[in-house]
Amino acid sequence: MGISQAIIIGIATMYIGVVGSPLYCDNNGTVKYCNEGLPWVALPVDKYGEWAECGGEIVLYGDGWSILAQALDAGPLSEYYIEDFPELMIIADVPRIHSPFKGLSSKARMINVTRAKERMEKER
Repeated sequence: MGISQAIIIGIATMYIGVVGSPLYCDNNGTVKYCNEGLPWVALPVDKYGEWAECGGEIVLYGDGWSILAQALDAGPLSEYYIEDFPELMIIADVPRIHSPFKGLSSKARMINVTRAKERMEKER
């Protein structure tokens, strides 16, 4: 994967989940929706595998905001869009407690920091 493939442009949305419910990356019963700890985000389920891995570092940034978070959850985000921007897919859901933008959604760029670091290491 090239560096340009590590960047995705779209919409980030804020969501509220059920505290204590398991996240996509809950493979041993310990990764749950919580309002504590390091920031985390949900990615489109189809981004896991080649583009991202559970626990990978993700940077989301937009106009005047940014967040460094772990990829821990997933959903069918690619199936939805925001009415004001139907040409842009939803690239991340950010739990309300970690949401760095105002409102329910924001245009965003998403960088897979883990993949970018791996690529840079290979090029050394």
